[in-house]
Amino acid sequence: MSLRPFFSYYGSKYSIIEKYPAPEHETIIEPFAGSAQYATRYPYKKVHLYDLDENIVQVWDYLINVSESEILSLDMDFYHIDESSLTSTQKKLVGFWINSASALPKKTKTSMHKTNTQDWRIRVSCQLQYIRHWKVHLLSYEQIDNECATWFIDPPYIDKGKHYRRSSKNIDFDNLADWCKNRKGHYIVCENANADWLPFKSLTTFKSNTNKKTEEAIYTNIQDKQLSLF
Repeated sequence: MSLRPFFSYYGSKYSIIEKYPAPEHETIIEPFAGSAQYATRYPYKKVHLYDLDENIVQVWDYLINVSESEILSLDMDFYHIDESSLTSTQKKLVGFWINSASALPKKTKTSMHKTNTQDWRIRVSCQLQYIRHWKVHLLSYEQIDNECATWFIDPPYIDKGKHYRRSSKNIDFDNLADWCKNRKGHYIVCENANADWLPFKSLTTFKSNTNKKTEEAIYTNIQDKQLSLF
């Protein structure tokens, strides 16, 4: 069972997530969680999400604990989000949804989100039951306990990290490379094909939200025969 996105986020893997290897362990750890598209594909697993962006952590904590009725009653009838009756955390969730592929919650809706907002609320409310057991933590990847798990490591890309609230400029990619290779269990590392801080292999090519062609790459410790490479 795979879930639809709970909210939109810059760098989301939703359109290509089926290309990545399936988890080999009962626990999934996403050290750079974002919208957690790998975990939402396997929601029945034991999921631990980590991020240094307080917005992301607050939104996931809210989703894990909020009632279905509260989601269905979210105020979406606004031009500017500050005119709504939403709480500060609700504004972050809705702010991510109303403006696709943004690294920050937005205040106004794009044209594609001015209609069908009820469909989104219904979808999210129906999916909440599948993530009640998830955990989310405001923590740097370096501080995560090294347990045997499937690690889906999707950091801000080295050449596109400026788009994120927690920029890739603050990441020591040599240190991150060593950290990735020392994970217990099964690790999957994501990047653009031109990155060289690990020996990445091409995974697939797709068009981004801005209609630009992007070549995604992967580094993993499972056998190549298990990959759906193109």
